[in-house]
Order: sequence, then structure tokens, then C-alpha cells
Amino acid sequence: MVGLPGDENNECDSVTKDVAEENRNTKILSPHSIIGKWVSEKCESRSGPKFVSRSYTFFSNHTFQLIQFYYEDESCSSISCTVTIVGRYKPLYKSSLSSTAHIKIAHNLRKATIVAHNYPTASKVAAILHKKCPGLTNHYWKPLVEYLLFGSENKSSEWNGAPTDDLRSDETDSSTQTSEKYAQECLAAIDLSLDELNTVRIQSRYSNANGLRYELLLANTYYTDQHLQTLRHKFQLPLILVNGNYPFTDEYNSIIQTFTFYLQSTNCVFCDTVAQNTHMFLQGQYAKAKFPPYVNGEWISGRCDALSNGLFSMQVLRLQQLSKRWELQMSYYSDYICSHLTMIHRAFGNFEASSTSKRVRGAIDIDFFIDKSYLTVFDEDILHTIRTDRYCGGSHDWQTGETKEIPSRTGCASVDIVYQAKNYDIARLDVDDHGTYLLYLGDEGSTSSISSRPTAYQYPLLRCSRYVDEEQLFQSDSANKNILLPTLFSTFVIMSVFHVLLALLK
Repeated sequence: MVGLPGDENNECDSVTKDVAEENRNTKILSPHSIIGKWVSEKCESRSGPKFVSRSYTFFSNHTFQLIQFYYEDESCSSISCTVTIVGRYKPLYKSSLSSTAHIKIAHNLRKATIVAHNYPTASKVAAILHKKCPGLTNHYWKPLVEYLLFGSENKSSEWNGAPTDDLRSDETDSSTQTSEKYAQECLAAIDLSLDELNTVRIQSRYSNANGLRYELLLANTYYTDQHLQTLRHKFQLPLILVNGNYPFTDEYNSIIQTFTFYLQSTNCVFCDTVAQNTHMFLQGQYAKAKFPPYVNGEWISGRCDALSNGLFSMQVLRLQQLSKRWELQMSYYSDYICSHLTMIHRAFGNFEASSTSKRVRGAIDIDFFIDKSYLTVFDEDILHTIRTDRYCGGSHDWQTGETKEIPSRTGCASVDIVYQAKNYDIARLDVDDHGTYLLYLGDEGSTSSISSRPTAYQYPLLRCSRYVDEEQLFQSDSANKNILLPTLFSTFVIMSVFHVLLALLK
């Protein structure tokens, strides 16, 4: 294995430094910065699997519109249906996470419509919704026709946020509560929930590749165990501000003082397409080539990732294709720019990968087997928690900064390090607009239990180096081709001689 970040002659040092610099240049913004249009920067995956892109617009009068596009493939190139939701919102300063970097957006739903873009989707969606939404009367849906799921017929889905009497009303009677419950149940039938607004983060982030951009991060809520009902939050891929008021700060005034509006469409082709789409007229993305399952290399986090327990993480994953060995280092931090280290978890083992996934199109099934697992703690509070956990530490011998082996079959549940001897996962390779290879692994929030396989992806890892194993892999392929050429030539000579002899005999 190559050394950890910081070791001599490590090829990933420069990439690691760039990511750390981007994390340091991340600034948390106030809830009022949410005003504007936010769109997906990549094709997003959901449990199922489902593939979506989103376009949120938050208006200054506390109304909002969400257009969620559903696709049939992992490239978001073939559109299936579109759901449009309008309602009211109110930023709150308290979220379900303990970190001060997150807020909660209270909201009320007022209207939702759906448009199917082909006959199979129209029939499938109509059958599902008529079981869950009893208010729907039309059982035979046609493509490219907008159908009302709930709300008033006299409001167009191309809503501009104008404050109408209906949207300004703050009634809280039983009928409103009943309609709100009905709306949520109806949307749940197509696996759409606005619970993601319960944990929100708004930030600016500067990088050499993308420049200054503004991000809206929304978190999924899920349970890690069906019996214990352990609540977890996982942030989705960030939404990018493509049209809205600049949140001016003294730090950036010198850079953006000549701009009144922010347009983040120069470095994101995917964002441009989503921002221009409407619920009726839209274009898909270009279908991407499928890459062979060569996961070989060293992969690192591209950003500081927020966790459910109020901590943040960065990871380094090393995979050796030929030997089927892997090594993982997870570094945990107490702040959103990943500068205050609290503990490091390292694990080693073997892996097995298939050529394709049985459930997720465009992915491969990959299983990780854990041989050894180690934990180093730098925080006194976490150290106290581990000392009282008889399944993990259970000993007062633990000291700050000292590396200890932990159970390789269970991990340490008290500090949210949970796994088993065999861990089922999925993986997919991709390339971003800058030519960087990306590795998508499965999101644990999309599994029904720890022993099942995910059906959606988490944040992608960036490949910063390739091992010698991969070079040998290509060399082996080349050697096989070189062997094949003389074989073909020999076959050609033998056949030619055979035909000459046959002609002489005649």
C-alpha cells in the first residue's frame, strides 16, 4: 500500500492540499441567502434505484417552487416524468443536527402536479397514485398532460412566486392539517418527500476549478436499524445557485462588487440544462459512456462531509485490483471545514467485485471483507464514550492519540462506526467535466438493513493516483494482444500452405 497522506513521495499530496484549501474557503451563509434558484450539479440517485435532478426556487415573499425531474438511466438522459410542487417556507435557526452550520426550513405544501413524458410511465404512475391518492378520478393518463395531485386547479405550475391570497394565508385549522397530511401521503407514493428541508446548509465555496459558487445542501433522513430505529441524516449532492441575489460579504466585495445577480452556469453544463428545463419542455443530458469496472487506485473525499452525530469526515480509500486488497482511512472532525481532528478509523481487508450489478443499472456489486480495524481517538469526550462501551473499547487503557484495535466484525456503535465481517456495496465509475475520475459507492441510507445492498450513491470520491497493479493490468492486456498477433499470422501461413498443397494435388 502507498503511504497515508503526508507520507513521503505520496502522489496524492497535491490533490489532498487542494481539497483542504477548498474546505478552508467554505463559508456558512445566513438563512436569508436561500433566495434564488438552485439546481442539481449532477445526476442524483435515490433508493430503488431512481435517478433525478432538482430545481428549487425560493422567492423573497417566503414562497417556493420545486421541480423534480425523474429519469430512466444513471446519466439522466431519458426523462420519464416531472413533479412540480409549490408552497410556503420559513427559515428557522434550529435543525435536527447539533451543528450550528445547519438550519431547518419550515414549509407548507399548496399544490403539486405531475407530467408523464411517455406512455409506459403514464400508465405506471397512474396505477400507483390512484391507490395512494383517492382524490384522483382520471384512471387513464396520457403523456405530456399535466395532472393535479392536490391543490387548486386555477394555479399554473409555471408559478412566479407572486403572493396570492391562498399563499399568504396562515390558517392552521383541522382542514388545512388534513390536506397537508394528504399531500405528504400522496407524494410518498412516488417516493418524494420534502423532509429534506428539515436539515439545510447554505454555504459559499471557492476552488481553482469552479471559482466561487454557492451551494444548498439538503439532508435525507433514514433509520440505520429497523428495530433500534436509530435516526441518521445524510446530505445529498449540493444544489448550485444559478440565479439569485449575491450574498455580499466584505471578504468577497473586491471580487463581485460589479455584479448584482449571481449566475453560476459557466462551469457546469449539467446545471445549465436543468436550470433551463420546465415541467413540460425539457431536454435530457447526454448519455455517458459506461466505464469498465477498474476501481484500482487511491480515492479521496472531494469535500468535508457532514455526519449525523454532529461530526464531519474525510476519507482515503485504496483499492488494488489484482490482489483484491483494500485499505480505508476515515478521519473525523468537529468542524465543517475539517480542521479539528477528533479520531481516525482505519480498516483493511479483501474485496470481491462483479462485472455488473444485479439491481442498479450502470454499477457493479462489490463486497468488502474486513480483516483488521483500528481506531485512534484525539477527543476526550469520545474517549470517555468508548471506555464505557464494552463491545468496543470497554477499558480504561485507552489513551488520547493511541491506536487500538477494535472488533473487525461489529465496529464501535457508540461512535457510529458500524459494519460487519462482509459489507455489501455497489460502485460506479464516472468522469467529471474537468477529466477527474470519480468513484461512487453506495449510500447506507438506501439500504433496508446492514446486510442488504445499497441502491443509491453517496458523495463521489476523487481518484488522485493509480497503483502499479493497474499498469500491470494494462501491460497484461497488451501482452495478450502481442501473443495473439503471431498466433493469427501462424494460422494464416498454415492455411495458405494447405491451400497450395490442395491445388497441387488437384
